[in-house]
Amino acid sequence: MEVKNKITPIGVVFIIYVTLVLTIKNPVILYGGYGVLISSVLIKLLFYDQSKLHFFSKSKKLALFYLYCILSVFWAYSTDYVYTQIPLLIACTMLVIFMTDYFVKKEEVSSILWALACAGIGLAIYVIVSYGGLSQFYSAATKESYSLEAQRLGSDITNVNVIGMQCGFATIILFYFALFKKYKLCYLLMLIPFITAAASGSRKALILLIGGIVLVTFHYMSRGSTRQKYLNMFFGVILLFLGLMLLLSMDIMQTAIGRLQQSVNLFSGSAKAADGTSQLRLEMIITGLKRFWNEPVLGYGLGNSRVVNRIFVGFEAYSHNDYIENLLNGGIVGFLMYYGTIIRIIREYLLFMKIDDDPDLRISFYILILFMFMNIAAVSYYGSITTYVYFILWITQLELKKKEHPGVIADKPNQTKQDLNINDWRKL
Repeated sequence: MEVKNKITPIGVVFIIYVTLVLTIKNPVILYGGYGVLISSVLIKLLFYDQSKLHFFSKSKKLALFYLYCILSVFWAYSTDYVYTQIPLLIACTMLVIFMTDYFVKKEEVSSILWALACAGIGLAIYVIVSYGGLSQFYSAATKESYSLEAQRLGSDITNVNVIGMQCGFATIILFYFALFKKYKLCYLLMLIPFITAAASGSRKALILLIGGIVLVTFHYMSRGSTRQKYLNMFFGVILLFLGLMLLLSMDIMQTAIGRLQQSVNLFSGSAKAADGTSQLRLEMIITGLKRFWNEPVLGYGLGNSRVVNRIFVGFEAYSHNDYIENLLNGGIVGFLMYYGTIIRIIREYLLFMKIDDDPDLRISFYILILFMFMNIAAVSYYGSITTYVYFILWITQLELKKKEHPGVIADKPNQTKQDLNINDWRKL
């Protein structure tokens, strides 16, 4: 099957919409955008494509998980936190169902990647303009201040870590487009979200940028014959090392590096040199692990980690760790429903990557791995619009690969390993 990877009119609307909601989280734009998108997709599917709506298994599992989150209102310690999240959960779940079906039928993956890239660029431009333009923005980002926290840019717009991670993912995707797709303009475009991610002072963004650049570069260098591969890897490691040293020596990176060093101090025994936010996050993680055992099966209810932290930490906040947050709010049931779906997605990616070297398959998998790693210090399973876009990307990519390589994945319960013609199941 030849993948078209063309951007259709609805695909363009999707890109514009995601860019807007990441830049300005306005309820009118948010829910109005969902309404326009879903209506457009329904009209297209029902009246023009003359085809049925496909409810893919992973979309169904995700919808069931969010239904479980909504039902937690019946046992939640505070129902207000659940009610606050319900409108977004319903809207985003519908977005995943309809847009995944649309992109699978249109055989599009690149347009979803472009949506994330454009969203990062749009968010970066909005932040830069709000500081008076590029020169003033860069000057503010590199100006010494009385504290590292004061040097972080973007806090008056939205959460600086959100800015850093969204712009970080956009930088990695644009780097991938430049390297693999030979879109040379992307080398220039990636500078916009890159400097914004760096100026945010986000430790997560710093790790994300380094990890993403390393993964994409190593995959690019590992192509070709065995001899050429080792030669590329040898020179690639040298160039990558020099490039990262240059990157980390930039003035705009020093805030994030300094904050990362403070976090390292906390775990190396130098608690006095650690920053307060790292200590508070560690305390919330420890508290979450302890209090999880009080309600281990169903949890405290969606968003109710704030109640736990208010009582036992003295500070009302979510857990800043997606795994702890999920266990606290949803218990073992919710944790297995959500991360069981993600584990299945990872497993299917590994199967397809053994037989297919499609770059789009690789970059979407790298986004998944980085997403999982970032969840150690972030909450993404609710309240994060981009999480749903990631699921659209992952589910679309895997469904297209199932069409391209039939028989690799056993979707039916009665299908056996022997039916799949895969010789290396045991390795998984």
